[in-house]
Amino acid sequence: MKYTLTYEIQLPTMNQVIKSNRGNKYAAASQKKKYTKLIAYYTLAQMKKEITKKVDIKCNWYCKDKRTDKDNVSTGIKFILDGLQEAGILKNDGWNEIGYIHHYFYLDKDNPRIVLELQEIQEEI
Repeated sequence: MKYTLTYEIQLPTMNQVIKSNRGNKYAAASQKKKYTKLIAYYTLAQMKKEITKKVDIKCNWYCKDKRTDKDNVSTGIKFILDGLQEAGILKNDGWNEIGYIHHYFYLDKDNPRIVLELQEIQEEI
């Protein structure tokens, strides 16, 4: 089975996470908690069923411009996977639950967002 989730938000980049860490030792933890909960909230609005099979992930990043490098943008996968766990969609985000993770990048200045596609694969967890 394939699931598609859309997040109409922009997650912090790696540079923003590093800057938070340097500014205040508690800021990064607060930032992670905030965005993990936000992803969980958006996820539960779209899906309530727990996935019991291993999944491959296709992460489509729609960025408003090219000012941020792709590797910085894709750092948001940490918030996404933790949010999926918090929402109860994934049991864990380890090797047994996650297969491949593919990142694709697009420009959409009017509607930046993240579209996540979760494809169940045959392996049982």
